[in-house]
Amino acid sequence: MTVAAILRAKGTHVETTRPETTLYTVAWSLKIKGIGALVVVSEDSDHILGIISERDIVRALIEHGEQLLALPVSNPPPRAPSARGRRGQAGRPHQSRGRGQVPAR
Repeated sequence: MTVAAILRAKGTHVETTRPETTLYTVAWSLKIKGIGALVVVSEDSDHILGIISERDIVRALIEHGEQLLALPVSNPPPRAPSARGRRGQAGRPHQSRGRGQVPAR
């Protein structure tokens, strides 16, 4: 299957939302439209500001609880620091894997 084939089947319409939209409204829109993400656009719809996905919402719910659903897309809660960060699995520094190889960040 090619990208062209997928676009022919799905179409080229992209669903969008605005920065002031609450995460609850975004979640509801994703559910009723049967899609996984919305493109966040500026007030004048001339600029793409980002993408909000089901995965983003689920992770934020786990970290911050249901009160975050009242927040606008433009003001999400801060993300919890990752245990992996820039170091390695479980906080260990990356080990060199040989000459010229750099660990992915």
